[in-house]
Amino acid sequence: MECQTLISGDVATIILPKEFSFNTRNEFRLALKEKKSAYEVDFQRVEKMDSAAFGMLLLLKEGSNDKKVSVVFKNVRPEVLRMLQLIKFDQVFTIL
Repeated sequence: MECQTLISGDVATIILPKEFSFNTRNEFRLALKEKKSAYEVDFQRVEKMDSAAFGMLLLLKEGSNDKKVSVVFKNVRPEVLRMLQLIKFDQVFTIL
């Protein structure tokens, strides 16, 4: 399964796959080409993440800071949330 992007007005929702990893990089980059004022990253399916996934999320944040774009993580499973908290992503991103 790959990343999916849904567009609603000026919001891009990026639905991540079960395994968010280096193999997902091309689909994730395509999602970032959607120039929107807000990105919602849906973690509902995510069970595994690698260091490349963390890097892709940081690139999203870096790009959004330049343009004052909102980035929100939603539907984060408890085990994935623990990983994000461990690397302090909860201090960098809004996690719902």
